[in-house]
Amino acid sequence: MFGFVIETRQDNHNGKNKLMFKKEDFKRKVLEVVKKIPRGKVLSYKQVAAKAGNFRAARAVGMIMKNNHDKNVPCHRVILSSGKLGGYNGNLGEKRALLRAEGYFKQKFLISNY
Repeated sequence: MFGFVIETRQDNHNGKNKLMFKKEDFKRKVLEVVKKIPRGKVLSYKQVAAKAGNFRAARAVGMIMKNNHDKNVPCHRVILSSGKLGGYNGNLGEKRALLRAEGYFKQKFLISNY
């Protein structure tokens, strides 16, 4: 999983070293990937992790989704690799209803590769 790995980078504006937390960078990338999943399509946690740059971080994606409160990020479009829906902050019925409303269950293939 990812932790608080710190790397230093040279800040071009004032010459000082700038600390960058890879964790926050990965989180930002995950949220960007999930925002781009079209209505009626889904990706697995593993696919999101790979698109965000770390194919081994599927569990980290799950934690990011669990802790996300931004309604602009369609967390319900991220499911398990097995095709099962997985969690949705304890409200699996709501996740199922959102995906049904978007037409996900009418499709032949479960996991998209948009």
